[in-house]
Amino acid sequence: MPSAHRYRTASRVFPTVVLAALAVVLVVATLMQLGTQRSGAATESPRGEIRVDQVGYVPDEPKYAYLMAPSRSLGAARYEVRDEQGRTVLTGWVGASTGNWNSGYPDVRVIDLGSLRREGTYRVHVTGPVTATSPPFSIASRQKLLVPLTAGHVRFFQAQRDGENAISSVLHRRPSHLNDRNATVYRTPRYSPDGETLLDAGLVADAELVDVSGGWFRRR
Repeated sequence: MPSAHRYRTASRVFPTVVLAALAVVLVVATLMQLGTQRSGAATESPRGEIRVDQVGYVPDEPKYAYLMAPSRSLGAARYEVRDEQGRTVLTGWVGASTGNWNSGYPDVRVIDLGSLRREGTYRVHVTGPVTATSPPFSIASRQKLLVPLTAGHVRFFQAQRDGENAISSVLHRRPSHLNDRNATVYRTPRYSPDGETLLDAGLVADAELVDVSGGWFRRR
């Protein structure tokens, strides 16, 4: 009977000891992971910005991106260009400083993309003393890049057209400023030598009326 009692007691104690040991291991592992994360966060490189041509680049033309860095003491920063599948297609070192952009980005550096010629969509990734990722940019023919851009410019001016030739299909425009067909033109007023005093009693109108309708709206 005493021997059986000892075995039953040991069988009950053993799982408890194992569970306690496992709990200690888990706590230690968690603390080590948190320490690693905090250490990594403390040494994380400052982030910069990369500016690329929003229109895109033609394969055979010079191509540059610009790294805007939050610090001047960068040392050597490396870049790589990746395609849409995440494959690295170009690597190199960021160029020397070209000056500052503003107080937030006191260091601007050139990234030479000239050897990138295959058509496609890419991003630039910078690592080292500063990290940054560019917006996607395209490399394509002049036809693909500039024809849509030209059409957009034409559409913009159509939307801004003034006078009787307004295009109704753009922003539901109607003819406007039709009274400008008969606009009064005034002679150039005379001022004192210092430009402060008007010497004429008032503006003097020419007899001829001029049609100044049409054209485009613009911001002043």
